[in-house]
Amino acid sequence: MSARKWIIPLILVSLLIFLLSLRQLSDPDLGFHLKYGRWIVDNHRIPVTDQSTYTVSGHSYTDLHWLFQVILYLVYRSTGYAGISLLVCIVSLALAFLILLRNRIFQTPEPVTWILLLAGFLIIDPRITPRPEMFSFLFLTLVLLVLDLYTGLKKNHLFFLPIIMLFWCNMHALFILGLGVMAVYFICSWTVQRKPDRLLLKWTVISFLACFLNPYGINSFLFPFQLLSRFDPENIYNQHIREFMPFFKQPQFVLRDYLFLAMTGLTMVAAVINRRKTRRAEIILLVFFVILAFRSIRNIPLFVLVAIPVISRLVPETVKKVHRFRKEANLAVYILLILIPLAVIPRLLTNAYYLENNAVNKTGLGLDPYNQPVRAAEFILDHKMNGRILNSVGSGGWLSWVLPQPVFIDGRLEVMEESL
Repeated sequence: MSARKWIIPLILVSLLIFLLSLRQLSDPDLGFHLKYGRWIVDNHRIPVTDQSTYTVSGHSYTDLHWLFQVILYLVYRSTGYAGISLLVCIVSLALAFLILLRNRIFQTPEPVTWILLLAGFLIIDPRITPRPEMFSFLFLTLVLLVLDLYTGLKKNHLFFLPIIMLFWCNMHALFILGLGVMAVYFICSWTVQRKPDRLLLKWTVISFLACFLNPYGINSFLFPFQLLSRFDPENIYNQHIREFMPFFKQPQFVLRDYLFLAMTGLTMVAAVINRRKTRRAEIILLVFFVILAFRSIRNIPLFVLVAIPVISRLVPETVKKVHRFRKEANLAVYILLILIPLAVIPRLLTNAYYLENNAVNKTGLGLDPYNQPVRAAEFILDHKMNGRILNSVGSGGWLSWVLPQPVFIDGRLEVMEESL
């Protein structure tokens, strides 16, 4: 099949990813991220205690998101809420571009790349939000790219690792995963070569030291492990907040869940069929991240971003073994890359897609006033109601951002703590 014939499906997939990433702001965490971004800009320092509630105002706040919050607030101050929607869209498209660039570098066949991009973004769609984890997706992909360029193509760009980690450790607690990935690559390289790779060790150590360049020092390394309690089924947050729910405990499966299972199965089958060409680091990371994904649905995108490079490399190897079906496989992928976007794009434009997938998202720019307590906050302000507020955990972030008085609770669970 000639390269020109792939233009139409590639345009359709690109348009679908763009529309999937362009959505109104409905995330309950948006308010407190904006509040603390404004607080940092106004006070020229990083918070160490809660500044939002009257219930836990003395609790410590390890704000590893501070750089993300400052960026978010500055975007809002310059361009309003529509600018935040565009920021999320740009970060999402940057992630797609990185995956595409990586596969071009490693000469992955275009049909494989685009079908994985399509499936991958349909799977991670619930996490395309104005949250710092969007940058974690970018940084994880960059770390994997740098390490695979070094181990697979012998191209030394390891000096980028500490730069990536410096930004990551000041944006999100998941920076610890980047250090873990580096450690896995170093240990696996040592076991294969029977000697330590001193160059990789040097840049891994420098990257580790770079992570101390944040306002909280050693506490920033301890903080991610405190969050592991959220994965305990006995934890009250795990029981009541959907994103912490184990995968198989969901009351209903939707399209993205079946795609995730299909990607998991395809990854494992490709790894088994090509077990001699599957690297040890890939196996360890796949097993670790698939366990995380099954334990909590919020971790599914992390597995997807680790699995896509593995599938991209191993699926073409698998196809070579059954080359007589290559034309049929290409035709099937070509048809899917046309039919799926043609089916999903109109449903994104009408928001039917989100309704079918039990999501509150809506395609568009700016605020979603039906999923943020916008009118309630306006009523309180208009009537000068300055008393104490009793609010749900999901609305506290927005109310603390818009109203002058503190709130009862918000979504910073590590600050609220289980006792409240």
